[in-house]
Amino acid sequence: VHLLDLAGNEVCRWQQHSGAVSDLSFDKRGEYIASTSEDGTCVVQSLLSDERESHWHDRPLRAVALDPTYAKRRSRRVCC
Repeated sequence: VHLLDLAGNEVCRWQQHSGAVSDLSFDKRGEYIASTSEDGTCVVQSLLSDERESHWHDRPLRAVALDPTYAKRRSRRVCC
């Protein structure tokens, strides 16, 4: 996953999937990004720190939805 600014410059990069990334989702504040992959992984990554949460599934994942208020909640929700 490569994160670019509006000018197209790379801001940061994560290599958390071994297969092609199939979907991305951001929380409303822009503090977290979730990604899913053909390799069956779903990863939620903080854009402000090294915080990362990974979920593994036995099948390719096609979509992800991150709770819009993910950054503010104790019980953080992501649907893969």
